[in-house]
Amino acid sequence: MFNKENAIDSSKLHVDSFKYQSTEDMPNEIYEEWQEKHMNAKIFSLQFRNIGQSAEWQEMIIIWADKL
Repeated sequence: MFNKENAIDSSKLHVDSFKYQSTEDMPNEIYEEWQEKHMNAKIFSLQFRNIGQSAEWQEMIIIWADKL
């Protein structure tokens, strides 16, 4: 059910995506660097997915907005 009081204006959402090799890079280091630059961000979704059949590459996706 739609609740106007809790609705989020999608024009204020941002999506950042980071690709990394699962054998070399650590996603927590990438995330910590991102967090330092976006101290006031409200994160709505943090997702990880494999890229390709070998899963050698992975992607971290952050959906966020400035503090509302």
